[in-house]
Amino acid sequence: MLRQLTEDHRGVTRHYYFDIPLAETQRRHNTKPFTVPAEKLADWYHQRDLLGLNDESVITVDETPDQIIQRLIHEIGFIDPPIRAKLGAEAHLT
Repeated sequence: MLRQLTEDHRGVTRHYYFDIPLAETQRRHNTKPFTVPAEKLADWYHQRDLLGLNDESVITVDETPDQIIQRLIHEIGFIDPPIRAKLGAEAHLT
């Protein structure tokens, strides 16, 4: 499904994989208001279940949320917005 969405998308598509061990996945899952049994989560879990795409990036458990956000901002290009965004509100009125 994700491969087909990537092929069908005309713009830039990025792929990120959270490489998080099962124990940490279960710990994080248990902080959610809705959970599934640990056995079910373990059945769904596949270690290093990458798509095998050339541009797939791996985010590790060692990265903090702030590091992940900064990385995404740089990789996606939010650090350098389109020129119209830099011109100010009046540029959007024409």
